Amino acid sequence: MVLAYVPRRAKSRLHELMQQDHDFTAEDREKINPGNALSISTALDFVKNPVKCCEHVQDLIQRLMDIVRIKKDDPKTKGASYVAGWEKIILDNCILNSTYFSTYKSTH
Repeated sequence: MVLAYVPRRAKSRLHELMQQDHDFTAEDREKINPGNALSISTALDFVKNPVKCCEHVQDLIQRLMDIVRIKKDDPKTKGASYVAGWEKIILDNCILNSTYFSTYKSTH
């Protein structure tokens, strides 16, 4: 029973740290990566500031969706085999926005 609690606690701590709008401090890095795993350390170097990273990813997704909307209406990519794919991408983006980004925005 105690072992089941550990992942939930770790996830909760990680979620809390990922909501902070500042570059990771040495203390943050120690909390997230106490074993100093190279892959986690590399990921933290890449993310730097979790809020800014999330905003950047959201911007990239929005730009991609703009391209999808253009391609969806382009005669060269408007055929039956493409339409279902474009519609699926748009639907997936709507789901992503309603679940992830709305939760993110409500915390900031």
